[in-house]
Amino acid sequence: MVNPDSHNFINILQSESFWVAVAFFIFIGLSFSKFKELLIKSLDNRIANVKKKIEEIKKIKEDAENNLLKSKNNLENIIKIKKK
Repeated sequence: MVNPDSHNFINILQSESFWVAVAFFIFIGLSFSKFKELLIKSLDNRIANVKKKIEEIKKIKEDAENNLLKSKNNLENIIKIKKK
């Protein structure tokens, strides 16, 4: 007597839909790995750009603070000169 489960399994293995589904999942798996690499490279580039912009902003802030300090010193000197 043939086991009905083994008969169904053989039918599934001979089914075109089954093999299309297997090929589809293999394709998705391979595509995902390539997509993942591209996504990681893209995110790494964005991170590098953000870090670069942060450094530029820090330098601009430093320059602004120096200019503010110079302006305060100049204002104090002008006030001292006016008082004399």
